[in-house]
Amino acid sequence: MILALVVINGILRNDNIEYIYENKLDAYILNRKQATEAKTYKKNNKPFSKHNFKYDHKNNLYICPDNKKLPYQKTYKYKGKIREQYYSNERLDCPDQLKCAGKNRVKIITDYGGASVRRMSLKMEKSEAKFEFSKTQRDR
Repeated sequence: MILALVVINGILRNDNIEYIYENKLDAYILNRKQATEAKTYKKNNKPFSKHNFKYDHKNNLYICPDNKKLPYQKTYKYKGKIREQYYSNERLDCPDQLKCAGKNRVKIITDYGGASVRRMSLKMEKSEAKFEFSKTQRDR
């Protein structure tokens, strides 16, 4: 019997996560941002990378390093996979706009997955889940 499933990289897709929840499996799967943070990645090298934007689960929006909000805008499918976009046109007058969005007019954050993936990501932000996941890292 599987008590817990810990995945280092790879299967954080909506269909896989739904299977886990439907079958009442206890899984610990990092999303792309969490996997990057778990590595010895220097976030200061790219202060406006997606990994430095904080997701606010309660309000379904991202907060940039300058503490500005990028609200949810739309959901769409690309190559059969769910995508969700977050951006704000209010950022056009931001002094860091060029560093943040580059030649683009606005910074667009795209999340992959849907509600099930968000649910797993939220679970993985809790200290209990981080502890369970960290146990596998010590054994490597």
